[in-house]
Amino acid sequence: MTRTQHLGGCRKLEMSTLALATMLLGGCASITSHTSNSAMNHLEQANHKIDASEARCVSEAETSSNWQIENLASGLDSLADPQISSLTEQRDRMIAACKSIATQKREALASNERAEYQAHGDAERNHLPLIMIMAGSGPH
Repeated sequence: MTRTQHLGGCRKLEMSTLALATMLLGGCASITSHTSNSAMNHLEQANHKIDASEARCVSEAETSSNWQIENLASGLDSLADPQISSLTEQRDRMIAACKSIATQKREALASNERAEYQAHGDAERNHLPLIMIMAGSGPH
């Protein structure tokens, strides 16, 4: 085999290795994009569920206390004022609890998302050197 034939063979091997690395990177990029979109959809759905749960909780707290307050207020009893104040405070505590639970759920969701993002980044950083080694490992 002449030197020219050997160099031509090496170039073909390097080109095929480079083509393989390009395909792998392209495939990984499309998987990453799909995974990223899927993760965003999951995050949005989870946030919508938390928002709906919070709204339902607040609505139930308001509805429950409002009819009790209305019943007391319709009696025109001066003794009803402390009871109304107590019911109003109780309603406010229930609403605050609803909001606190929703905030805790959002924080847990954000923490999970950060952990998944970190793990995905770590996996990509570990995967890229392997592709680079494969691309540069052909005979020269």
